Amino acid sequence: MRVKTVLLRTSWVFFCLCTVAIAAPPTWTVSGVVATADGTGVAGVDVVGDNGARVVVTDADGTYSVIVPNHWDGTVTVSKTGWLITPPSNTYTNVNADVPHQNYTA
Repeated sequence: MRVKTVLLRTSWVFFCLCTVAIAAPPTWTVSGVVATADGTGVAGVDVVGDNGARVVVTDADGTYSVIVPNHWDGTVTVSKTGWLITPPSNTYTNVNADVPHQNYTA
């Protein structure tokens, strides 16, 4: 009986653990001003976006900016205790760009 000797070579295999950056889907803003009829901004107005939009409060000059997801469908509702604001809400469909000048009168 013959015995055959087999020599095995050791090989090094290198793996590349690479980081792949995946961009987050875009977001958009629905923005405007809540102001009185004479143009004075109203601070502290709750601006509530539904369906994944962020909730914000108007700043000192009445401006707001609600961040919404790409292709957002939803409603932005504004309110402040003791104030009548018109319109009380606006509805949006398939938002795929910034929507400025969404103003309300208090």
